[in-house]
Amino acid sequence: VRNVPLLIEVGVVALAVLMPARSVLALSARRDLANVGAAAVLVASLVLATPRVLRTNDVAPTTPVVSTAALPSGCRLANDYRVGNWVVWARPDVPVSIDGRNDLFGTDLGQLGWFERATRIPDTMRELADLGVSCVLARVDSPLPAALQTRGWTLVGRDAVAVALVAPGLLAPVKERLKHPR
Repeated sequence: VRNVPLLIEVGVVALAVLMPARSVLALSARRDLANVGAAAVLVASLVLATPRVLRTNDVAPTTPVVSTAALPSGCRLANDYRVGNWVVWARPDVPVSIDGRNDLFGTDLGQLGWFERATRIPDTMRELADLGVSCVLARVDSPLPAALQTRGWTLVGRDAVAVALVAPGLLAPVKERLKHPR
């Protein structure tokens, strides 16, 4: 939808190039008609695009709002590919491990194995520790959250889409600061 105006402009130029010379001369003789037609196409594309642009702040039911909000600021996140885009948008203070921009950065999608299966949990735990991961955002249908909870990870947020967990010991300093505020 966001590219429709660009496609219309390219299409008009392509039509002009492909038109026979006689038609171009005929159109130039009717310049006023051509200007009105171009203005009508521009207005129509703006009218069609405006409702979509105005709804860009609407949150879809597949958006992990609550679970993302529960992530501690600055934690090192391992997230499921399908929820990374929202984290980028809503929580710039929590860098994602992967999101929909992987085609730009060439990220290996093999990392998704953590979220799709929890059969090799000791290996997964070692990999997460080696990478310094301190929080995880996984879809609710992933077996990883349950496996992490059996190993001491704390559930900090859950909604219909995702589950947020933090590594053992990560919440202790936060809880201690809350007990003894400055």
